[in-house]
Amino acid sequence: MFAVEDPVLIKIRDLLSVLDVNTLTPVEALMKLDEIQRLLKNA
Repeated sequence: MFAVEDPVLIKIRDLLSVLDVNTLTPVEALMKLDEIQRLLKNA
């Protein structure tokens, strides 16, 4: 689906690596998912 060095994959990995899922509110989690979806759609 993605090449290892795909810039979109790198952005998504960076977004996920700094998330603390234990402190996210449900709304914040949905906003992050939306952000990831927008990255994928624009790829």
